[in-house]
Amino acid sequence: MRRPRPIPQKPKARQSGRAGSGPRLPSAPVEVPIERLAHDGRGIGYWDGKVTFVEQALPGETHLVRLVEVRSRFQEGISEACVSDPAPERVNPPCPHYQTCGGCQLQHLNLDQQRAHKAQLLRDHLQRAGAGVATGAWEPMLTGSEWGYRSRARLSIRHKGKPFAGFRQKSSRELVKVSECPILHPELNRSLSAIQQVLAGIEPRALGHAELLRDDSASFCLLRQLKPLRPRDRAQLAELGRTSGLQVLLQPGKEGEAGTTVTDPDGNAVAPLLGYRLAGLDAPVSFQFQDFTQINPEINRLMVAQALAWASPAASETWLDLFCGIGNFTLPIASLGCRVIGVELLPYMVERARQNAIAQGLDNCEFVAADLTSATALKRLPAEIDGVLLDPPRAGAREVVENLLKLRPKKLLYVSCDPATFARDAKILLGGGYELIRLSTLDMFPQTMHVESMGYFEYSGLGKPR
Repeated sequence: MRRPRPIPQKPKARQSGRAGSGPRLPSAPVEVPIERLAHDGRGIGYWDGKVTFVEQALPGETHLVRLVEVRSRFQEGISEACVSDPAPERVNPPCPHYQTCGGCQLQHLNLDQQRAHKAQLLRDHLQRAGAGVATGAWEPMLTGSEWGYRSRARLSIRHKGKPFAGFRQKSSRELVKVSECPILHPELNRSLSAIQQVLAGIEPRALGHAELLRDDSASFCLLRQLKPLRPRDRAQLAELGRTSGLQVLLQPGKEGEAGTTVTDPDGNAVAPLLGYRLAGLDAPVSFQFQDFTQINPEINRLMVAQALAWASPAASETWLDLFCGIGNFTLPIASLGCRVIGVELLPYMVERARQNAIAQGLDNCEFVAADLTSATALKRLPAEIDGVLLDPPRAGAREVVENLLKLRPKKLLYVSCDPATFARDAKILLGGGYELIRLSTLDMFPQTMHVESMGYFEYSGLGKPR
């Protein structure tokens, strides 16, 4: 007889409406064999003829599942126990908060299978989009550290009872109080317990959130200050800085404000210098707390190096770096002697990129603030472009890609953080005369379901009619 294997339960999930308003939930748990993994890492099985999603269930396992939401075409459930032998790929999650925290989805799956699943997700999206990829185009995944890779994280602060900092629970707006987070940089992870002790004594509602950040040389804790602090609160924060290895800083202002004023715990204005190194650059790439930077510095360095190796920008070429941010790709391309034009929506990031170029001694790159979803944005740029690098947000770059077909740059390198929008945009490029020469996934976010990818296209004029 099979012995049930208990699985720690997660918070109660939401029900599917009022009683009698839809399909009724079974009164007892049901047995669900798991066949495959979904795009979000949940196990997929079938019960009563419907697709059934089960968190932390792996293919080959059978789970006793309490259904918590039933809809016309699918249902969702929580595993009460695994009633089969565990899958060979199952591992014990090291994080004590994994069952409740919504930050990670794959700690129960070994790293090799995580990576294989992410690569398969990209293949599946490309196939569904009708964007065929030659077998020879696939390159090995870029990989790095499994743990301790994350260089920044934002923790919300709860003020019911004693204040504490935490991440959102799974499928909830409630917070999980975190005492450790193994995907954080070790120095940031070690500081969590000390931060929680200090927050417990701070006046409620004085602080809004805590931003933990590690650059190449130092660790920071930036606290959003919502109202004046008591002297004893400031003293506790100053002590936290002395004992934790963190530079503890305050940013006065309401939540959502983009103010850049930063002070130390005593209220003195400070301007911390943040930066990270990239190969081929003479100085660090500088940034401020509100700037977007990649949270995995190790993979970011590998990613930039791979982009340069694939695209091989020549000194005689003119390149566009679209969604350029603070110059993460622009500066390394310019260091090869190319003329590079970086385009970014946010003016303050454009200015940061300009200052970074000056610090590197690069006078062959320029930066423009523009909304790239507008058809007029590219009209401000040179008509003759040799190469384009795209690093758009999760929504992808449909409008940009359609407009780029008019410029027909010979080389196009696309860095994506969403396989679905990458597949959609790749189909447009393939239909507009481009060939996908090289393609790979990047394991930027181990233990989570986020998938980063990179594709290198060249214009051949042989695409399918659009």
